[in-house]
Amino acid sequence: MAPMSFRGSVRWAVASVVFTITAALAGAAWVAPADAATGRVISGRVVDADGKGIPSITVLADWYSSSERQWREDDAAVTDADGNYSVKLGHLGSYKVHFVAYEFLSNQYAPTWYPGVARMADATVLRVSTSSLRHVDVTMKLGGVISGRVLEPDGSPVPTGTSIQAYPATGDPEQVSGDWGSLWTTVQGGSYSFPGLLPGTYRVQASSTQAGAPTWLGQTSYFDTASKVTVALGEQKSDNDITLQVPGTMGGRVLHPTTANTRPPVRITLFDRYRHRARSTVTDANGYWSLSDLAPADYRVAYYADNAYLQQWYGPSATQSGSPLFTVKSSATTTVNTRLVYSSMKFVTRPRILGTRKVGKVLEATNGTWNHKPGHFTYRWYRNGTAITGATRKTYTLRSADAGHRLSVRVTAFRGPYEPGSAMSGPTSTIRR
Repeated sequence: MAPMSFRGSVRWAVASVVFTITAALAGAAWVAPADAATGRVISGRVVDADGKGIPSITVLADWYSSSERQWREDDAAVTDADGNYSVKLGHLGSYKVHFVAYEFLSNQYAPTWYPGVARMADATVLRVSTSSLRHVDVTMKLGGVISGRVLEPDGSPVPTGTSIQAYPATGDPEQVSGDWGSLWTTVQGGSYSFPGLLPGTYRVQASSTQAGAPTWLGQTSYFDTASKVTVALGEQKSDNDITLQVPGTMGGRVLHPTTANTRPPVRITLFDRYRHRARSTVTDANGYWSLSDLAPADYRVAYYADNAYLQQWYGPSATQSGSPLFTVKSSATTTVNTRLVYSSMKFVTRPRILGTRKVGKVLEATNGTWNHKPGHFTYRWYRNGTAITGATRKTYTLRSADAGHRLSVRVTAFRGPYEPGSAMSGPTSTIRR
């Protein structure tokens, strides 16, 4: 499984920067900063269920870009020791505010959107125009906790710092909404803990080590078959232990379509049987590639070369579902060799027919435009859809037999080793005598 790509990871980076800056000011009395940028701020206080201020909460202001028709992160701040915050705004308009506990001092709290909801879709839209918005206060609740141990294949604890991720159990694991906050942590002394979780159901994956392959909770290689853990706000679920599997390797060689030459570089990407992207690499100067530390599983192989070649699945197949699965086993190497397939010539705009539609006049075919620059063309003229004998030039002189009929032309483009491509013009109007 590839690392998650979601807004939360970006938010984590923003939060780290903000926290570093504010940490240098720790201990100073909080004072709402002067309006800057647009001359506007959103400020308020973050408290727990008892009304006590929560420090080190990252506050992110999302602004709605009408030109892009989407919400964009504008700026961020971190609460002080009493839970106060103030975010300087870079724009006027509509905002939604997200409160996320990234830092150790506060990470037991569940991510919250103003005015105290779990999802961005339910958040209140704040309008910022002539003045700043004060007293945008929110109460954060303790989130759920999932914890356990991560062990090497031999049963020993994995090294401290080994990464582990939690994913919402439904949907695409590579597209996780920023609503969920940070779902990434590291193993410490063989143990892990995900605090501050929104209520819901999760699947957990530990990353590879020198001895072990990426493994999902439930001792499986697949997100879709991993064990599920459901937590409520304030609930703890422990003993969710993972023992890493012994990894395997897949490799092979990519060759030129017609010769023994290699054609580097080609990007190789593996997808598991449930169509989730697993790993990726690039061929070396001799066309060889290898991916080690793979979870024992079934994979499909995709090849991405430059546009002279098909971006193909092994087979070759134009579709993922049509490509065969290759099994990787623990402590074994699976070899997959292939030859690339040349891309075909494809029209961008169709050919047209120029000239007067009257017997005795000369019609001329344009070539249209193509995805690759053609080397040469051939032509075939048609009368009412039937090929006209001997009419294979770029031009065609209309005959008495054409009167009362409509003509069209098929242009075929060629270039070196590319597969030829053809395009048919639209029909002419009825030919006059």
